[in-house]
Amino acid sequence: MRIYLDSRDHIGLVERKTSTETDTFERTLRVCGSELVFSLHNIMECCAPLIQGGGRSNVMSTLNRLESMPHSYIAEAKIPAMELAEAATAFLENREFRPVNPFVPRFDYVVARFEEPPTADYLNYGLAYTVYELWNNDPNLFNGYPEEAERLREILKSDRTIPCTVNYSENIILI
Repeated sequence: MRIYLDSRDHIGLVERKTSTETDTFERTLRVCGSELVFSLHNIMECCAPLIQGGGRSNVMSTLNRLESMPHSYIAEAKIPAMELAEAATAFLENREFRPVNPFVPRFDYVVARFEEPPTADYLNYGLAYTVYELWNNDPNLFNGYPEEAERLREILKSDRTIPCTVNYSENIILI
């Protein structure tokens, strides 16, 4: 089962819970064959201290701990283009639309959007290192667009008031 948590829950799980509670959660994920789903948005929110002048080490240790848990990465920015391409192909081949797979092997593929990342040949290119390199190259990268960020904050604020729902057909829990 894939579990998509809000970044607030990721941070709470790693920074505000005891290591025993976090370890128990990780064991539960492993026993159940489940994994956390990381996206550009929930990882960027976990990196807020980098933008706001907080310590790099806290963000990096949070990302390292999250990455140690069973997880996958979803490239949500690719979904509309992938669905459009699949729809066009299905139409041309006179067949039904097939679901697309927006999951990618690492976070650098999420950030690269549509092309293969220049780091694709690196065997061990972890989440924290990817974020650190991106932040070193362009500290404003995680700022995004201020007006979009404010709109996103309002959406997240309202989403956080919604109780947990389970979508069994997609095998994803949204919290």
